[in-house]
Amino acid sequence: MGGMEKQLVGKRGEQAAALFLQQKGYEVVGMNYFVRGGEIDIIAWDLSGGEQTLCFVEVKTRKHQDGSAERATNYLKLKRIFRAARFYCVRERIDTSVTPIRFEHVSVCGAEAGGRFEISHYIIPVD
Repeated sequence: MGGMEKQLVGKRGEQAAALFLQQKGYEVVGMNYFVRGGEIDIIAWDLSGGEQTLCFVEVKTRKHQDGSAERATNYLKLKRIFRAARFYCVRERIDTSVTPIRFEHVSVCGAEAGGRFEISHYIIPVD
């Protein structure tokens, strides 16, 4: 798959993931947030529970369901997401001592033009 096609598939996957999260009660407040040394695909507030939780979501899109999307978020990628999340919270003046924060992963598969997506949603455990 060429670079342009890969970007297009990734963009469609991020849009599908954002819609999926909105349907689950999330409010998407940012997409493709870049800082030096890190990037977050989707930033959203989970409004579905009793308290609002700020979620930083990594999206991986694949044309076929082979499990590679789930395996693509490794330690180095997580480190970059955590760094970008810290910058975001500082910039937006979010007090992380009182604001619940969660890191999540959304896998989007079957991203063929006009086809239906298969979406899996995971919470990334953080200690």
